[in-house]
Amino acid sequence: MNYRGMLLSLALVALLSHPLLAADWPQWRGPNQDGIVAKSPALVDSLTPQTMKKVWESEPLPGGNIGGYAQPAVVGDRVYVVESLRYLSLGTLVAELTEAKTVPPEELAKLGPIPEKNFACLADFEDWLQLRGVTPEAIEAILQPVGMVKRDKRSREDRGYLWGYVGTKRVAAVDVLWALDRRMGKTIYKVEFPGQWLSYAASSAPTVVNGRLYFLSSDAVAYCVDAKTGKTIWECPLVKKPRFNHCRAASPILLEGKIIVACDGEICGIDDATGKKIWGRKDLVGEEATAVPYKFGNKTIVIFAGAPHWSRPPFTKMEALDPATGQALWTTQIGRTASMPVIVDGICVLSCSPESPGPVAYKISETEAKEIWNVPFKEDKFAPAEHNYPSPIILNGHVYIAGKSKAFCLELTTGAVKWVETIQGAVLSSGILADGKIILPAGPDLVMFRPTPEKLELLGRVKKVTVAYATPALADGFLFIRSPNNVVCYDLRK
Repeated sequence: MNYRGMLLSLALVALLSHPLLAADWPQWRGPNQDGIVAKSPALVDSLTPQTMKKVWESEPLPGGNIGGYAQPAVVGDRVYVVESLRYLSLGTLVAELTEAKTVPPEELAKLGPIPEKNFACLADFEDWLQLRGVTPEAIEAILQPVGMVKRDKRSREDRGYLWGYVGTKRVAAVDVLWALDRRMGKTIYKVEFPGQWLSYAASSAPTVVNGRLYFLSSDAVAYCVDAKTGKTIWECPLVKKPRFNHCRAASPILLEGKIIVACDGEICGIDDATGKKIWGRKDLVGEEATAVPYKFGNKTIVIFAGAPHWSRPPFTKMEALDPATGQALWTTQIGRTASMPVIVDGICVLSCSPESPGPVAYKISETEAKEIWNVPFKEDKFAPAEHNYPSPIILNGHVYIAGKSKAFCLELTTGAVKWVETIQGAVLSSGILADGKIILPAGPDLVMFRPTPEKLELLGRVKKVTVAYATPALADGFLFIRSPNNVVCYDLRK
């Protein structure tokens, strides 16, 4: 047995013998929605290919813009992942090409009869067209409207992926809920749900509570399913006619018997018992933002920063909501964002600067929010809005956040910059804090550092293990990652 094989075997033995029910990662950003693992076993002191011990990898389950960026949920003996696959119907493509008259009819005729087959990459599709005897000129014209293809790279290693799959079925997209065995990575079930083609693969991280699993589909439908079987308990469309959009990646939260979730059409509260919509707000939208509950005394409110990348005032705003009615308790204007707020001692921090992207802090109460500081990732008023995606970690009175390839440590109360360091690739993802160490995706790499107000102590970087933008899940010292090809579990314990 070689060295890597021995490490894999040892890691698998450790996982099989470990009491897995001690800690879970049940929703986006973890148990408390703040990226912090409160009780963690001791983790490795350096992150290298040797210390990052692979335990298992799932069957093919692509991540990134092929299958999505959704963070896994880890509960009990299972790992749950939502995959979003988009298909280009050959029938639809042929109809479009016929209408456009860009391909001779005799060449299009060679595509029929359309087989029951899917093509996972451009190279496979091109090979099939050649087998059908389509001329090189016609192949060029057929591939032209597919879009977002790497046509200069033919190797199967690169794959030359399309936006999704070139498919032959007359559907635009499909969402797949996977349940994997936490110990071995074997598939327990996978269930398909109707989807919609979006610019980026939908990436709603599932929420698992009391045996139920909730997620938002690419078709803007909130689902509640039996986590054990994958059977649908209820479904609730958020909008009547969902339209093509940039992305849908909001995650549901369960609060006081209601599911609260948003899409590009509205934010709404859904009765968890019946799946019926209780309230909806069409003036407050957020295609990728997730709501956060916060308690003032005996009263719980919901903080929601709904400002999609395409939005303009008055839609670029953060509100405190009454979870029973959806009524606004206060409103403040913010920049476009998908960042998830973290609130400590009444100070709410998220990346939502309206000019140059970066973290902003507000002092909040039940009745108002007042900005107290604003620190840009970089002085650049022309920076794209997507750089307001990262969510912060707050530890011992300091904020740790990374964006535009810069990592920051800021004083929570003043925003004073304690340090700023370059971490290439740290652009859109959110970190995880465990055992005094932060694990930060810097796609496609993974970085570990020790956060202190004095300095960033880099503990290592492992290359090409994750997909850009995706944030992993961490439970009991085991890291669950969306890779380009599947879900991978690593043992990070000492």
